[in-house]
Amino acid sequence: APAVIAAGATTVSFDLLWSDLREGTWNLGVEIYPNLTGYSVYGSYGIATKSIVRNETTVSATITGKAKQFGTAVVTVSSDSGTPAGTVTLRKTNASGAILASGDLVSGTVTFASLPKQNKKGNVKVYVEYSGNGDYSAASTVVTWKVK
Repeated sequence: APAVIAAGATTVSFDLLWSDLREGTWNLGVEIYPNLTGYSVYGSYGIATKSIVRNETTVSATITGKAKQFGTAVVTVSSDSGTPAGTVTLRKTNASGAILASGDLVSGTVTFASLPKQNKKGNVKVYVEYSGNGDYSAASTVVTWKVK
């Protein structure tokens, strides 16, 4: 949205939601067009550059459960730069698989106590995805749920 500059002002400031942008280098173009009654409209242009780097994260998960019983998963998201916050989603097989569970991290961990029942014994691949946030990068891993 355009920012309105008060008459006589020489600077304007505004907040941007840099956290909504993916990692990388972004250029922000700013155009200023004062329109003073009786004068020509003229403009100036400037570019600001912002590099976005989020802290790296690692996802680990343990999933247990027997056939025809609810499964349990404990997911931990860690970083060398603090304790990540955000959402973890478990999907069957891969990133586009059916959602098994979703929840928010508390102190870097989330526990899912009632994963959907599996009808038979065997291995189920579970895609574990951490969404990331403005401070921490997204991360994922695939874990094998050994249904006994």
